This record gives sequence, C-alpha cells and structure tokens, in this order.
Amino acid sequence: MNFPFKDLSFLGDRFRIHGLSPEDRYFQTLQDNMEPEFIRFCRRFVRPDYVCIDVGANIGLKALIMSAQARSGKVIAIEAGPSIGEVLDLNVRVNRAANILIEKSAIGDRIGAAHFVEESAFGYVGDSGVEVPMTTLPALAKKLGLPRVDFIKMDVEGLEFPILKSSLDFINSNDALVYFEFNAWTQIVNADVHPKEFAKWMLNAFSHVYMVTTSADIDSSLWRLARDEWRKILDHNCFHSHFVNDMVVTNAPWRLEPARDAALRSGGAAMWDQAVAERDAATVELAAVRGERDDMRAQLDALQNSTSWKITSGLRAIGRALGRA
Repeated sequence: MNFPFKDLSFLGDRFRIHGLSPEDRYFQTLQDNMEPEFIRFCRRFVRPDYVCIDVGANIGLKALIMSAQARSGKVIAIEAGPSIGEVLDLNVRVNRAANILIEKSAIGDRIGAAHFVEESAFGYVGDSGVEVPMTTLPALAKKLGLPRVDFIKMDVEGLEFPILKSSLDFINSNDALVYFEFNAWTQIVNADVHPKEFAKWMLNAFSHVYMVTTSADIDSSLWRLARDEWRKILDHNCFHSHFVNDMVVTNAPWRLEPARDAALRSGGAAMWDQAVAERDAATVELAAVRGERDDMRAQLDALQNSTSWKITSGLRAIGRALGRA
C-alpha cells in the first residue's frame, strides 16, 4: 500500500512522515515542529543515553523525536493498532532510526488479550474492535532485557491511570520520568476512569507533579502542582484546554535537573570543577593575547603618526629599493 507522506523538521532534523491516507485527520494536521512543548521538554531533559518507552506510539512522530535526542540510547515504540502499526514500521525504516524498537501490543494493567478500536491516531482499548495482545510495562521491560528505563511517554486515550497505577513500583525502581496525556473525556468514555480519582491519586503517588503549559520558556512551561491541587487539574482540563493536558510526574526530581547539575551527577564535582577551571583559564589567556595584540596595534599606530616616522620615510624607501636590487 502507498502511504502519503510529508517532509517535516523536528529538533533541527528532517524527517519523512507517512500517514494512513491523505484524508486522515491526524495526517492533515502534521506540520514542522508541531509538538513544541514536547520538543522543548526532550531537548532539556532527555539525555543522549536514555532508554525511553513510547506507550501509544501511533505513527511514530514522538518516537522519532526521542530517537533524535537519545542518539546513543534506545526507544521502545509500542503500538497496538494493526493499521497504524504498518505506518509506524514504515516511518522508522524510512528515517533509519536504528535505535527504535517496535512492539506491537497494547499496554495495560494485566497480561493477556484485549480489544482495540482502530480510529487513526485516536485508537483505544475498548469492548470491541480487533483482538490484540496486552502486556504490562514491567513484563515488557523484562522480556526485552532492558537494563533500565529512564523516560516514559504515554498517550493511550484514557487508559493512562490503570497503567500508571499498576506500574508505580516499576516507575519508582527505575527513577523514571513520565510524560503523559491527561484527558478527562477519554478517561470517562473509553476507560470508565474517574478523572477526579486519577488526579488525586497522581498527586499522592508522585512527589513532583507538573502540568505542561505552552510557554516558550521551559522553566515556566512546567507548572508544579501541590498535593491538594487536584481541582486545578480538572478545571484546566475541562474549561481551558479542550480536555487535553500533558502532565509530567516523577519521584526522582534529579531527572529534572538542569544540565549543570546533571553533569555534576554524571561526572562528579571534581571533573566539573576541572572543566570550569580550564575554561576560565582559556578565557583569561585569550583576553591577555587580545590585550597584547591591541597594545601592539596602538604602538604601531602611534609610530606611524610620529614625526620621526614621516622624516625617515625617504630612507626606508631607499632601503627597500636596495633590498630589491
């Protein structure tokens, strides 16, 4: 089957993104840098060696973004929809994303089988649809022999709560950072999840809970929520964001450290201090060289404008002529 495509730019890289059909409503929305909040988040917090899991990978847009950021790491792209899975395969292959591994399965709170309703990018586990295998995050990580999991992105049209709740020990044991969609509508309609219960559980299960905003500044785009602020989540979701909010949760706040603190953690204080000292010494040396150069230029300018230089210009011309003879 010939799938339509668009050539798009993300993270400064060019990708060829195929979709189900030209009429597909999700494919029609695709444009350059169309996930600005997620891109900014990945640039800041997804490190080059991270092991990432994309739960609900769809056609692979965010998996490719993570792949480009975690170039020496790995991305597990999980998609349950058979039709979407074909396009995901194609997008990973065409873009030569060798660090992406595709798993065609649903993720849930149990191992077995599930029914999946195919609806383009908005497919979901339900009471009807095609039968697909279902597994859990811990079981999948064990099956794949993952040494660790650093970052989890999740968008499963309402099933986020059962997955997060059943995977909490797994998330904590990996000190994982989780980025997921909170959508009160899909929770109620697709998964029989009570959004209020989900919001309260989230704020009690994780020490650090953030709502992602549209601010261009990454530091102000993460709106931290206090433990009793479940109403803010529901208010923003239902009345200000058309039921779609991205949330970030973790019990390992060091995952959200800025680059300098991350370098201290990975390289040690001595290594960081040595690098800073070498940089400062190089800066001082360069300033000294520039200073000496400026002094020499000033002395030359002064000499060329002096009376003695002008008086002896004839003698210098004779010397140059004799030198050429």
